[in-house]
Amino acid sequence: MNSFSIKRCWQVLCWLLSVNRVVLLGLFSGVFVGIFLIEMGILIMLPDSAPRECVRYSSGLATSILLLLFVVFVSTAFTRFTHLGSKQQRATFLMLPAMNLEKFLAVMFYVTVVCTSLSILAVALADCLRVGLMVLLGRGLWPSSIPWIIGNLTPIVLEPGADSIYPLSFRVMYLAMLSVEILFVHAHYTLGATLLRKYSFVISSIVLMLWAFLAFKITIRPMYDEMHLFHTIWEKGHLVTVEVNGVAYIFVAMLFIAATAAYWNAYRIFKHFEINSNKWTNYDILKR
Repeated sequence: MNSFSIKRCWQVLCWLLSVNRVVLLGLFSGVFVGIFLIEMGILIMLPDSAPRECVRYSSGLATSILLLLFVVFVSTAFTRFTHLGSKQQRATFLMLPAMNLEKFLAVMFYVTVVCTSLSILAVALADCLRVGLMVLLGRGLWPSSIPWIIGNLTPIVLEPGADSIYPLSFRVMYLAMLSVEILFVHAHYTLGATLLRKYSFVISSIVLMLWAFLAFKITIRPMYDEMHLFHTIWEKGHLVTVEVNGVAYIFVAMLFIAATAAYWNAYRIFKHFEINSNKWTNYDILKR
C-alpha cells in the first residue's frame, strides 16, 4: 500500500459506520427529541407570541445547537464516540488494511460530514413533526423553522440583493475569509482531538478563546484605527460601497497557514498512535 486509495478509504468509512451504528442511532434520536422538545417548549413558554416570533426563537436555538454539535463531533473524533477510545477498539482500528492517511481522512469525513448531516436531518424531521402536530391540535399551519435556519447560516453576501449592495471584491473576500475561518476552527479542534484523549472539546475551546483574546489585544486592537479589514463608505446615511484593505489578504493567508499547520500536526500525531498511550494525550513528546 504505497499509494492512496479511495476504495480503501471508503472501506474504512464503511467500517466506522458499521461499528458506530448504535452511536449514530442515539445521536439521531437525541437531536430529534431534543429539538422537538425545545420547539414545543418555546411554544408553551410564549403562548401569546406570534408564530413567526416563536419560530424565530426556535430557529436561533437550533442553529446554535448545530454549530455546537459540529465542533463537538470533530473534537471527539478519536474517543469512545467513534469507538476508537479503548485499547481494544484502537487496536482493531490500527490493524485495518489501509494507509494512515486513508484512516485519518475516513474518520474526519465521518465526524464532519456524516454526523453533521445526520444532525441536520434530525432537526428537519423534528421541525416537520412540530408543524404537523400544530395542525392536528387545530393551531393552523405554522411556518417551518428550516428556512430561518438556512437564513441564519447563509452569509450576508449570498442573500438576495447582496450583489447590488456589496461589490464583487468584497463578496469574494468575505466568502474567502469565512471559509478560512471555518477551516481554521475545524483544524484547531482536529488537532485537539488527535492530541488529547480527555476533555478535548473543553480544552480546545479554552485554547481557542485564549488565542482569540491574545490576537485581539496584541495585534488587532492596537492597529484598529489604522488597519481595518474592510472600509465602508457611507453617503447621507446609506451604504455606498465596501472596500477591501490589504490587511484582509494578510489575515486570510495567516489563518490558512495556521490551519494547514494544525492539520499537518494532527496527522503527524495520528501516525504515531499507540495502543498503550498516555492517559491524557495520544502523543508522548519525550519520546519524539
